[in-house]
Amino acid sequence: MRGRSRSMPAHMSAAMRKLEELSGVINLAIQTVDARAPNLTRCDFIVRALPGCSQVTLVTKADLADPKALKEWLAHFEREGIPTLVFPHSNRAPREKFIEKIRRASGAPENVRAAVIGLPNVGKSTVMNYIVGKRSVRVGAQPGVTRAVQLVNAGDNFVLVDTPGVVTPQFARREHGLSLALLGCLQDSFFTPDEAALHLLARSLPFYCRIFNEYYDVEAETCDPVEFCEAVARRRGMLRKGGKLDLDRVYPLIVQDFSTGRIFGVSLEAPPSVPA
Repeated sequence: MRGRSRSMPAHMSAAMRKLEELSGVINLAIQTVDARAPNLTRCDFIVRALPGCSQVTLVTKADLADPKALKEWLAHFEREGIPTLVFPHSNRAPREKFIEKIRRASGAPENVRAAVIGLPNVGKSTVMNYIVGKRSVRVGAQPGVTRAVQLVNAGDNFVLVDTPGVVTPQFARREHGLSLALLGCLQDSFFTPDEAALHLLARSLPFYCRIFNEYYDVEAETCDPVEFCEAVARRRGMLRKGGKLDLDRVYPLIVQDFSTGRIFGVSLEAPPSVPA
């Protein structure tokens, strides 16, 4: 993160301008957030660009988050009066029933003109594909893959306006930027593997040491990030010449394992009322 530009990419700035242009057309803002960091991945400033719109938050990737933390986040959003639904991670869930849940939760009018809003890689295109019932939007692992604004008919009286993912200005704070990078919301050019891995472990080991130990098949009785990486290096035989532990191979491994969802049951933030 150090020494890198934090300016918003041109295609994302254009998406914000397009949202402002559509403020008199859209009547429902569907915001997708990552269950592992539901508040950090929210785009409240984008919602403010759509005054008068009904709103609903869809929590995606619930199967990757800590179930207890997710339950607490849902209770927090309810207390704050934020209409929130958990997006089904199974495509077998009835699409029509879920669309009706969106209508009821948001209080949207009968003729819905919705914008699906979200950071890159929080599941915005997946949500669109599910609602529409087909893969009408490109889905990929690179942040910002959905570039051009598109109009999509999702069924009777329900039209979606797809918009590119928008990077939240919170990533100007170092710790927030690292968490966003771990979630895949920023390209890997915004961070180095060592700082991202050490950030993840410093944040997670005090709460999820068992999960990390079981995944890497180690018995590291420590919450120290470097010591844990050393244990992984020994277990995986990641050594340099002379038998020195090669932590430079461990760092990107841990980042990739978390970012791709191989390590699951781990959340990166807790609601304000819950000690972090």
